[in-house]
Amino acid sequence: MKERQIPEGATEHLYSEAKVTLYYFKTDKGYPALLAYKGRSKKPIICNAYSTTSMRNERAAIYVKQEKENEDYKRSLQKPHELAVGDILYASWGYEQTNINFYQVLKIPTEISAIVREVNTKSTMTSSMSGTKIPILNDFKDQAEQRRRTAGVGNLKGGRNFQNLYFWNGKPKEYTTYA
Repeated sequence: MKERQIPEGATEHLYSEAKVTLYYFKTDKGYPALLAYKGRSKKPIICNAYSTTSMRNERAAIYVKQEKENEDYKRSLQKPHELAVGDILYASWGYEQTNINFYQVLKIPTEISAIVREVNTKSTMTSSMSGTKIPILNDFKDQAEQRRRTAGVGNLKGGRNFQNLYFWNGKPKEYTTYA
């Protein structure tokens, strides 16, 4: 995997509240320069040289302030999910048909995340192109566990397949098939 390209002699400044790392250095011609990375990114967000050190420092301060505000806003949206181990969640998705997947909560590592795994279902056909599904508890599909973050009380954000998960009310979920 590609590593971050850090100029020789650069000084590292880590701002954990903004989830950014800045590197201050001098270019070959002696200009003050700034290299900024967000999170674990390998590609820099900022890679610029400036006329003066104060211009570089001002740009760095503005960037850190913006990213801290962004992170604070994201944290303000994260509400505790109120899920418990064993709870069942579902995803409803599809185009020209409705697919239903069920997930069982395996662990609660934090109040804003949960570890889930897809479970097999029992289907009942109600017509030639539709039916209902219910989950089979503790009967897991082969997929690995997925860590999901909260999307509100009882809901989790989409993971690898971008399906949001919603708390299942215990009633069969309707699905449709296409031809």
